[in-house]
Amino acid sequence: PMIRHQTLGCLLLTLNGLWGGALHGQSTFPEPGAREGQRVWVATRNSGIVAVIDPETDQLVRQITSFRGGSPEGLAAAKGVAWVTDFSGWIHRVDAGSLTVTATSRGFGYAAEVAASPSTVWVSNGDFAWISRVDPRSGAVDDSVEVGWSVLDLAISGGSVWVASDGARGGQLSRIPIAGSEPADIIELDWRPEALVVGFGSLWVHDPGFGMVHRFDLGGGPLPAHIPLGAEMHEGKGIASGEGAIWVALGMEEAVARIDPSSGALTRIPLGGFVQDVAAGAGAVWVVLPEDDLLAKINPTTLEVLARIREADPGAIVVMISGHGTIDTAVQATRSGAYDFLEKPLDTDRLLVTLRNALEV
Repeated sequence: PMIRHQTLGCLLLTLNGLWGGALHGQSTFPEPGAREGQRVWVATRNSGIVAVIDPETDQLVRQITSFRGGSPEGLAAAKGVAWVTDFSGWIHRVDAGSLTVTATSRGFGYAAEVAASPSTVWVSNGDFAWISRVDPRSGAVDDSVEVGWSVLDLAISGGSVWVASDGARGGQLSRIPIAGSEPADIIELDWRPEALVVGFGSLWVHDPGFGMVHRFDLGGGPLPAHIPLGAEMHEGKGIASGEGAIWVALGMEEAVARIDPSSGALTRIPLGGFVQDVAAGAGAVWVVLPEDDLLAKINPTTLEVLARIREADPGAIVVMISGHGTIDTAVQATRSGAYDFLEKPLDTDRLLVTLRNALEV
């Protein structure tokens, strides 16, 4: 395989990375992975469910719980099928129409990240240094490829699967042909590639340790562009492509970054809570706020937060408070399940009455 070395100029430190342990072990950890048709799929770790949401109404369609290994780890969708991996090494094929598990097979190690297209499915094997190819019809593992280091993320582009992993210098990107048995290209990095996504003719790699997104031209163009996020060691992981832009979770910065793929211009969207992951599709951007057990929905054009959906406790009573309230906003909030809508500046007496009445429901 061809080996290239990519560095970040004066940034010479090897990043060990902070994402993992503590965040991974929280009692609730929704993770947007993909959508199929006009539904949004959210895996909630440790609660053992995958929630399916209607993006038109922001209502829960179904909670899927029939996973043999319990806690969902990875989630991907291809035409008509969603793929769910779990910590115990099981790979589940879910029919997107009936929302039922139609096949379950055993991986090697524990099956973590997953990437899918209509013709191929790949899963990583936890801390093991290889990935497995899965038959999209049966869900069975039919081959494995060694990449040399612990796998962090996967993405499919055309006839290849890209693998982000640890590496000798800090990190590594590997390109494996869909029908191949070994990497065709290996790019050594001086930084840790926590997450990656394909979009707008490029491979976009999230480096939260140094607060960067790196863009690799899949057409064989010049060396990658480096886009500073203005937030080093922010501990966010997710990156998504869709709705006209690249979207990046900024963790402790309590924001999502929007990157214009044409100009590289960066816009921040504050969300008021730790941002762990992000997905784009079904006419919106979907953001996980794990500390609040919320899934936020953002308008990709106006960058307005449209809704905050509570998946850890769908029965929770929600009162929405906004300084930019309109009649339309109030109507949308109540249609989305809010008990009441209050405008700022708050009337203390009305707030107390609302809370008292809500507690009696």
